[in-house]
Amino acid sequence: MKLIFHIGAPKTATTSLQITLRGMMAALNREGVAYEPTRDFQQGPVGRIVRREKAGFFDRFRKPSQEAYVESRAAGMQQFLISDEGCTGFLMYPTAKRSWKRMLPRAFVLSDFFTAYPDYRVVLTVRRQDSFLASCYAHRIEHGRVDCTFEDYWKREIDINGMDWLTLVEGLVARHGRERVVVLPYEPIRDDFRGYVMTFIEQALGIARARFDDVSFETRVANKSLSGPAMDVARVVAERMGEKGANPRDIHHVLLGLKSVLPIGEYGPFRPPMDELRAELTRRYAASNRTIAERYMPVPAGDFLFA
Repeated sequence: MKLIFHIGAPKTATTSLQITLRGMMAALNREGVAYEPTRDFQQGPVGRIVRREKAGFFDRFRKPSQEAYVESRAAGMQQFLISDEGCTGFLMYPTAKRSWKRMLPRAFVLSDFFTAYPDYRVVLTVRRQDSFLASCYAHRIEHGRVDCTFEDYWKREIDINGMDWLTLVEGLVARHGRERVVVLPYEPIRDDFRGYVMTFIEQALGIARARFDDVSFETRVANKSLSGPAMDVARVVAERMGEKGANPRDIHHVLLGLKSVLPIGEYGPFRPPMDELRAELTRRYAASNRTIAERYMPVPAGDFLFA
């Protein structure tokens, strides 16, 4: 049995992908694929073991081997797909002390569990750095943190020197070998969500998309971002609640409710001023992103490359 471990970098629609794959569970099983979403994986035996800093005495005897874990979860199947996003959450806030390169051990802590498994592949999804930061900032606003503008965010709080996807890719290659690592771009999802999912299935699982022609699902990104005007409303609401002493958690729950009724997409997505940031990131990472596309991406990189 082959194990496929998917690492979804933040803001690459991993949640949308997982929701869709869960809805396709029967079709995947028909093709000999068992699927385990991130929540099931993290809350299962491996996730509990990995999260624990110091294992108890009896945990050494309860810890499942890679083979035992896969067989227990995917008996009778030819492939076992695990999709995880929690282990890369720290990427949303790169600083000098938390650059992507310095945080590699945390990024790969779960995938490292399977390094001794005889047959596996690691799939990483990535996103161009400028739109990545814009989405991270929108995420910040939606969670009630409205203490800075987008310009202050990327100039003063973020260290853009530490956002090289190539460090993560080469870290994966060093751990798992070139033949086991596949990198896929996020950008094509904007034009064709179904095509994005089918490309993932083809490249991660090696199954032709034609095998799923009879499978229907909602062809849109499930975790939509707020539109520009809706983002302005959310910012004002968060500011006023903060002035009244509300904590970020309470603000976040209110904004989640607003997100269900505020216009999404009607006025276009939230677009902060990006020209200066894009120029700076192009200078720093255009060559690096092209290297990733040429060496590690089996599909066209599209807008992942800085134009």
